[in-house]
Formats: sequence, structure tokens, C-alpha cells
Amino acid sequence: MERTTSGFLPTSATVVQHLDLGTVHITRTQARRSRAEGGDYRDPGDALVWAFVLRGRVSVRQSRHVLDTDVGAMSVKHFRRATSFQYTPDFQALSIRMEAESLGLRPRALDALSSMAFPVGGGVPRMLWSMAGNALQHASDLTPATAGAVARSAVDFTAAFVDDFLGRLTPTEVERRNVVALALRHIDVYAADARLTPAKVADGAHVSLRSLQKAFRAESRSVATSILEARLARATRLLADSAPSTPIEQIAERSGFSSPARFSRAFRERYATTPSDWRREHGLPDLAADLTVPHARSPQQLIDGVRTLP
Repeated sequence: MERTTSGFLPTSATVVQHLDLGTVHITRTQARRSRAEGGDYRDPGDALVWAFVLRGRVSVRQSRHVLDTDVGAMSVKHFRRATSFQYTPDFQALSIRMEAESLGLRPRALDALSSMAFPVGGGVPRMLWSMAGNALQHASDLTPATAGAVARSAVDFTAAFVDDFLGRLTPTEVERRNVVALALRHIDVYAADARLTPAKVADGAHVSLRSLQKAFRAESRSVATSILEARLARATRLLADSAPSTPIEQIAERSGFSSPARFSRAFRERYATTPSDWRREHGLPDLAADLTVPHARSPQQLIDGVRTLP
């Protein structure tokens, strides 16, 4: 499969299952088995892709380098830099996609990660693979808070793996990373509370607000933005899982926004659409609108109608 000017085509592979966790996406793909199959593959764009090969083999070309990843191995690719990929007819893979900037990696570090395949027999790769597989298996049971925690855990695990691989963290950096991880977990748990502020997150992480903001800046993050992203991720889950008749005001309140206007404005800035339009595209069907109840002129007619049911 060759990259085109607009990325890899939708027919490049078949998507078996996809889970949107906001800043992190978990996808299971397989080789196309016929020309009629496929058409739903999405180019990862600027994402960093952690791919676990479940069956077969995939070969990804990046510049002059080609990496073969066999069953039972994990590869890491900044897919914007990939020019083509090929797979065997029995190919199946589980992948975790996240924003490349979320790990703050420089090109040289990305080249080092992309140059080899890693066994999934144990350690962080095994934990990542297990977590991604369980998230897909129980996707319908994930609450917005749990979905946010899974996304955050994926970033934390991959960051830890990168740090171990590159050996780049000093004790001070480890302590800073732990503070940020604790703060993000606090945000995941309490994002639905409209009273949550950076100061309260600092209290939850047992550090001063100044120290927390300094730690976040070192990770190219913002405490306020992280709170907003957690609320928006929760809102998308609620919109997807709620009935079309659920008021947007209720979604806003349950997501931690102080007003529907602020929610709608933040949602549009992040997703370039309104909450209502997003729910129409991604949410549950309006089953109630499809139901027609015959009008019974009398109680006896209603009883007679029930008796005719099979």
C-alpha cells in the first residue's frame, strides 16, 4: 500500500473494531480479503502508532528503511513518515494511536524507536497489548471516566517504555513525571465536577500549584487544558451512549462544564462541530422516533389488539 498525497487510502486495510478514547484510539485491523471488503481504514496522519501483530506479518517502509514485524511483536511508527506498507494475507493487528507530541519525542528518538520490533512476551509491551485488548473487549462497558483513565494509562505506559528504551530520565525527571501522572489521574476521576480547578488538582497531587504548573510545562502540557480535554472526552462518550432526547444541557453538566454555552463553544473549537451534530453522526439511533403505536378507541380494542399478537 503506497501513501498518496492525502495519506493511505480507506481501502488499505479492513477495520474490525475501533474504540475512540479522545486523545487515544485503539483499532483492530486485518488484511483485506477481497476487493469488496474494506473501505473504512483511516490514515493515522500525524499519530504515533504502537502496533501489535496478532497474525501474519507487516512490512513498513520509512525512507530507505523497511521494518518487518511478525506475529507476537510490537512496532512503533510515526506514521506520517511511513511511505508504504505490505502485509501477508492472514495479517491481523491491534494498534494504539496517540498524538505524536504527547510523548515529546525528537526525530532522532523516533528513528531509534522505529528501527526495530519489540517482543510482546513481557514487560510494558505485554501490558499495553493486554490493556488495549481488554478495552476493545469491554468497550460497551466503559464509562467516560474509565475511558479517560485507559487513554491516560496508555500514554503513561508508552512514555515509560520510551524512557526505559532511551535511558533518558534523571531522578528529578522521574519525580516530575510521577507528579504529572498523579495529577492526570486526579483529573480523570474528578473532571465531571465543575468545581475542579488547577489549584484543586495540585491539592490532589500533594504539591503546590506553582510546582504542578512547572511540571506540566516541562511535559509541554497545561493543567487547565488537561482538565478541558478530560471533560470533552467524557462528553463525547456521553453523547455517543445517550439517547437523542437527552438534553445537551444535561450532557454539559455531567461532563463538568459550568454552562451549556461554554460546553458548546469548547466542543466546537475541539471537534469543529456542535454537540448535537456530533451525536447525530456518532450516537445511538432514535428508536423512539421509529415506533408507531396504534390508536385504541377503547380499552376493549386495546385488549383485542394484544390478543392478536403472535
